[in-house]
Amino acid sequence: MAILMFKFVALAIRQITKPVSRLMFTHAANHPHIRGMYVIVGQRYHFWMARLQGQAKPLSLSEQTAIQVGTETLVEVTVFLVAAAIIGFDSRRSSIKEKHKQAQLESRLQGLEEALERCEEQMQKPSSVVETRLAALQLQLDRMGATKTK
Repeated sequence: MAILMFKFVALAIRQITKPVSRLMFTHAANHPHIRGMYVIVGQRYHFWMARLQGQAKPLSLSEQTAIQVGTETLVEVTVFLVAAAIIGFDSRRSSIKEKHKQAQLESRLQGLEEALERCEEQMQKPSSVVETRLAALQLQLDRMGATKTK
């Protein structure tokens, strides 16, 4: 039940991240310092994408286009980071659960090995009792045989 709830919450967070981050970045674009950051991010993104496509000297973007590209880039980065954090958290949770399961299995194995040792010890006891009893019977037979020969 807890796993299902975690998956549901993770899905909800992923779905909500993009609209919320878009709203935050769009609202922040009106702030002069943040607006400058968006322009820089947008220009850098455009530059590297143009270079990857083989343009030797990419043209510069207008301020409005750079803000738009910068906002989109930061929204996508935010969505990616949230998804990566959720995957990392889920992976860690699974790892801890697996370690706990492994510890339980090792504990059970140790208990079974101890039980096996006790059983082996008990199996040795009856054989020594049987050997003692067999030796006593052999002695009685020898005595009986010795009495008949007299």
